[in-house]
Amino acid sequence: MIWPPRVGLLRSPSLSWQATSALLGVDRVHLIDGGLGNQMFQHAYAIALQKSDQARVRLDIGRYGKRSAHNGYEADRIFTLDGAIPALARLASGITFRLARRAADFNYEGPSIAFQPEFLRQGIKAYVKGFFPSYRYFQGAEAEVRRAFTFRLPLPERCAALAEELAADDSVAVHVRRGDYVDAIHASTFAGICTPGYYAKAIALVRARRPAARFYFFSDEPDWCRATFADVATKVVDGNVGTDAWADMALMSRCRHAIIANSSFSWWARWLGGFDGSICVAPSRVLNPGEIFSRIEDFAPEQYAIVSPEGDVLRNLP
Repeated sequence: MIWPPRVGLLRSPSLSWQATSALLGVDRVHLIDGGLGNQMFQHAYAIALQKSDQARVRLDIGRYGKRSAHNGYEADRIFTLDGAIPALARLASGITFRLARRAADFNYEGPSIAFQPEFLRQGIKAYVKGFFPSYRYFQGAEAEVRRAFTFRLPLPERCAALAEELAADDSVAVHVRRGDYVDAIHASTFAGICTPGYYAKAIALVRARRPAARFYFFSDEPDWCRATFADVATKVVDGNVGTDAWADMALMSRCRHAIIANSSFSWWARWLGGFDGSICVAPSRVLNPGEIFSRIEDFAPEQYAIVSPEGDVLRNLP
């Protein structure tokens, strides 16, 4: 959080915002923040709003010049972003940011990341901040979002054989997010959701329908996966780190089925891969109960089975 912002939507922009809007030729500015998966949700929301409202939307990526979450802003390096929303020039982004702060033309998703339909209201002219991690924000604009998220980069050469194997096999991408999720500073928010019990039940659900399924594990802690899932892992994929981390998303998208983590990274991998004939399993929570409220129904569409940390099936496969 940048400062105690205004939560919710303004009824009308201030006079100063109207003047700046006219000068820059924009109606609304969306702040982009976080790692790659978060960037994709924010892009998708902006794309959908521009389609439905015909508003002049621009992105503010200026925060990445001061600090970098994960690998910084990398959506434009990894994807073609064909038809996506352009970013403001750095000077203009600074002007709109400071103006919005002074004039309270600041619309913040708030302490909830549950789907909030009011943010789809047309005619919003202001500065918008939020992660908007729900497929509901871009329903009706799926084709435009898919076009924007066409991979620009070729897979690293070391991944070529695996990519063919994943596409030809009854393969299952299993994403295990640890790293910062189990750090003490984040553990109360993220930890204890995707447990070994969750993965065991998810694997059992897939095997019940695909007895010959092969499980490919993708993780920021591959050694932990080798030790924990030695009896089920066909392969633990490693080597895609740093600026090559996106390759895991591309490889996961080639798998036929998916067991995702409470992570936007694996969410997007499955969405890009499509749901036709696939078996998908998601955890029952995105975040642990606390200050930030979320709903798994907003995160995991109806194609997903939902499994609790204890291994209980809360929503079965369709």
